Amino acid sequence: MRQLFKMEHSNSFWLSLLGVLFASAVFATSSSKAEPSSKTVIDFTFKGVIEPFDRRIVSNRVTGVVATVHVNPGLPVEKGDILFTMDKKPFELAAAVAQAQRDEAEAQLARAEEIESRRVELHNRNAGTLASAQQAKFDAEIARAVLAQATAKLAQATLDLKNTDIRAETSGVIGSITAKAGQFVEAEANTELAEIVQVNPVRVRYQVPHEARQKAMAFSNAKSVQEMLGKVRFTVHEPDGAKHPHEGRADFESTVIDPETGTLTTWGHVANPNRTLVPGLKVDVVSRIVSERNAETQQQTDTNIVASPSPSKGGATHD
Repeated sequence: MRQLFKMEHSNSFWLSLLGVLFASAVFATSSSKAEPSSKTVIDFTFKGVIEPFDRRIVSNRVTGVVATVHVNPGLPVEKGDILFTMDKKPFELAAAVAQAQRDEAEAQLARAEEIESRRVELHNRNAGTLASAQQAKFDAEIARAVLAQATAKLAQATLDLKNTDIRAETSGVIGSITAKAGQFVEAEANTELAEIVQVNPVRVRYQVPHEARQKAMAFSNAKSVQEMLGKVRFTVHEPDGAKHPHEGRADFESTVIDPETGTLTTWGHVANPNRTLVPGLKVDVVSRIVSERNAETQQQTDTNIVASPSPSKGGATHD
């Protein structure tokens, strides 16, 4: 009987202990459970247009005659490519004359320094006059100045010869070409020889109604417009409905509202390695902001934001 009582008492103890451990585990799990989070997205669709990311005017730095045009409109070029070549003969001659003048000045300096050294030594031996030694020093200083001037002229002539090859200062596509072979162009006139259009990436310009912009500000919980724009990602849809494969980013917006449309202009950029997006192309821009916040904050935001912006003259619709 005692043995049976001990067994029942032992079983009761272990059951009680298991119950306590289970309750502790449940409490620990419920205590460590993180506040529920949700990732929410708000989309807007705007009307936009493709623009070049950058435009560079190609001009000449030396006055002369255009000898060769190496490019055609629409040709892709890389930074450093030769676009035009000026007639080099006058510049080669000028560089040769400058080199000869420098050589002469260098020889004159060597002779002047030799005379200076000899006359100073004679004066130190009381075999020559002070005036003669001072004149030799003066002549040597003049020779040094002449050499410095000749060296500068040679450097300028060498640079002018180098600039007869007119190179692309940026990568892009050749737009218009206004220069022709045989044309005389002056450096001071700032003549436009051609234009380089940068189309990878391209700039995307689109109109955003003020109401949509304010909803985006509230949804993103941004403290500034620039912070909100930094959270924007967009996709570009061409007129035939094709979706551009690369994602774009917003960069900046205009500082004033168009009084006729009630919209702000936003500019972004998107990669365009295959040049499928052509400047001037009208597109749909699907702008997206992803926000991660806890459930309580999201519930408060949902009461203040209507997900679908009302259509306006600016052409915004919700996707």
